[in-house]
Amino acid sequence: MAERVENIQYGWSKAESRHAAGRVVKRALERGHIKRPKRCPICKAVPGVDAQGNPKIQAVHLNGYSYEHRLDFKWMCVSCRSKAVWARKRLA
Repeated sequence: MAERVENIQYGWSKAESRHAAGRVVKRALERGHIKRPKRCPICKAVPGVDAQGNPKIQAVHLNGYSYEHRLDFKWMCVSCRSKAVWARKRLA
């Protein structure tokens, strides 16, 4: 709920905040500040690669997309991400 209040204060929708968080991660990757792992740190699986040759591991923002959490994420494969999201929804 705090994330929603903050986003409304800045006039941003949840989608705009999510895209901004994604851009911050993308820029950090491009500049070499962070590196995408080749294996999922949770299940240790080696997923395939996308069209650009990047591993199919995603930066998952579990604490929301607000400004202070934009670089607060975990790397996960698609399978682990869906499990984490469902587990979080069940707890809510």
